Amino acid sequence: MKPLWAVALLFAALSAEARGDQAKFLVCRAQVDCGSESKDAVEALPRDSYLIAFSPDIPWVKSEKAGVLRDVNGLLRHYGFPVTAKEIPVSEADRIMKLPLADVALKYRANSYLGTVGVLGQGVNNGGTDIHAVKKDEVLGMVIFGPTQHWNIEKITANPAFQMNDPKVSARRKRAMLSVILVHEFVHAAHARLLETLISGDPAPGLKPRRVLPIQVAVDTTMKAVAMLAISRYGGHMEEGLMAAGGEHHANINDEYGGSIGDVSHCLLDPRLSEAQLDDLPALAGSSQPCTEQNYPVGDYFRLPATNRGLITRYLGKMKAAGCYAACYYDQKTEAEAMAAAKYNPADDPQFSLRSQMAPKPKVKIPMAPADGRMKEWWEQVNAR
Repeated sequence: MKPLWAVALLFAALSAEARGDQAKFLVCRAQVDCGSESKDAVEALPRDSYLIAFSPDIPWVKSEKAGVLRDVNGLLRHYGFPVTAKEIPVSEADRIMKLPLADVALKYRANSYLGTVGVLGQGVNNGGTDIHAVKKDEVLGMVIFGPTQHWNIEKITANPAFQMNDPKVSARRKRAMLSVILVHEFVHAAHARLLETLISGDPAPGLKPRRVLPIQVAVDTTMKAVAMLAISRYGGHMEEGLMAAGGEHHANINDEYGGSIGDVSHCLLDPRLSEAQLDDLPALAGSSQPCTEQNYPVGDYFRLPATNRGLITRYLGKMKAAGCYAACYYDQKTEAEAMAAAKYNPADDPQFSLRSQMAPKPKVKIPMAPADGRMKEWWEQVNAR
């Protein structure tokens, strides 16, 4: 249940929108030029890859990184994702992140992802993915995913902590936990990228991205897709399986942060799972063998719904076929600012009609909280609005 201050913020936001105080449009400030051969053109990076840099400062990581790459690739194939995990030096990861157009090189041209393991200064424990939003709300979380400026890249990070920093835990079990975390974070990044395309348009060769779009249209489209993916608007987590918040068997998807690796580690630490079994994570992903004190099947912790797998695979395939994705970077604008900035030409975006989108929208009516204490049901109804 959300606290009363959060409900008050929601009502305030709705009232402000009704008064017309908020920005109502997204306007393309800058665009990725796929045909550019100028000096600003970004160098080629490995395509369709999950580039992972391993710190040399963690002995067990150094000895197990070949196994990590094998396990990550095995899980990527298990889920049907046409991406290959590859090792790169830490210096190369630093260089890529510092490129003036790192996002263009990685996301829009290479269709690749960047992760680091044990590299200090990333500000996470065990795992995290830095994801950006065009519009974020204190109550509703990320309501529009998408790029706002160059250098917005998802930084997938894993800094081994907790059980993965325990000398009593074998390196092979640590390797299995790390591999699951890296694939978990990859799915976060892939979810975010496919949601970003909802604004600019589906990846396709020669795409002309939408240059102006009503915020409400973007919100509605994003919310519908988030509901289809069954992920949280806060941290992108799910209730169960591979993407459960904190790796728990059943989690609150609206937790902003996932917390510790949780029950999935307890499962992989279960002595009933031999270390030989940990050498084949795809087999474990389909296993009904029980683990943890609750005796849940191992496969529960690896489950990723067919909808999510299918949409991510579709996105990756379209990006690969497009060669380069002509995305836009969007700013939020008022109606007057949007008209001035857009210099609207129907030939630029036949899917958009500025005049029709400026028609008054019906106000959203929020029901009052019930007096009988059924706050959970009431909040779920309000949150759905």
